[in-house]
Amino acid sequence: MFYKNGWVSLILFFSFLYLTDFLGGFVYIMHDTSKMMEMLLRPSFDFSDLDFQKQLVIFHTYQKEAEDKHIDTTVDDSKIDKTEKKKVYIYNSHQNETYKGGKTVVDAALYLAEKLESQGYQVVVELNDFNKYAKKNGYSYDALYDVSRIFLKQALVDYDGFDYVIDLHRDGVGNANTSVVYEQESYAKMMFVISSAHDNYESQTMFVKKWMKMGNAEVNGIFKNISRKYYTVFNQDVMEHVYLLEMGSNNNTFSEVQNSIDVFSNVFVKGVQS
Repeated sequence: MFYKNGWVSLILFFSFLYLTDFLGGFVYIMHDTSKMMEMLLRPSFDFSDLDFQKQLVIFHTYQKEAEDKHIDTTVDDSKIDKTEKKKVYIYNSHQNETYKGGKTVVDAALYLAEKLESQGYQVVVELNDFNKYAKKNGYSYDALYDVSRIFLKQALVDYDGFDYVIDLHRDGVGNANTSVVYEQESYAKMMFVISSAHDNYESQTMFVKKWMKMGNAEVNGIFKNISRKYYTVFNQDVMEHVYLLEMGSNNNTFSEVQNSIDVFSNVFVKGVQS
């Protein structure tokens, strides 16, 4: 009798879990907890600490550098002319992420643009100040992907679409596992971040794996494993080819970053053409 009642109790228990979606709720809680932990581990940032006069000078310097190197930016009055070239849009959701020595991910974006331009691509770098826009319009630091989404969608309209979009970041990690040495040159390690919460997930993963394979063949270990996320889309649902690339970390020098961008620009072109 006890044996029979035990099975009945077990069946009723699992029926309860199914009907109340307890397991679904548990998964949601685990996902939400993971998201919260990542937010806690991320270095804090407060818009109120920003000196916006200094920001203005910095972005003017970025624009002057872009003009000197003939790189198109979104603060230009003119738009891209009709061209047969593949078009790339580069932006930085977190524009204040810095490397050793003070260079930022915006500097990295301009250098990547220069390298891709030299390989026959038409590139536009986003130089509108996301932090200024966020503070003015009531966005928090954690909502900067919503801000970059606004500018991404506007750029797609203004420039009649892009073939590829790159959101360039730098990772925030400890001293270990940030660089790799190959033939006496030091390279910043790179890592793609891909969200699985959208329909472009599989095609983006396919392209990323192709680039990683080529990059690691040139400099073994230059790419870390893909970081897969599920709680946000990082704007990767906007179009098929939107990629979030962590280019080095806070512990890398800008020369290491430049070395890695040299590798990435080469494998980017080879991957697209293959």
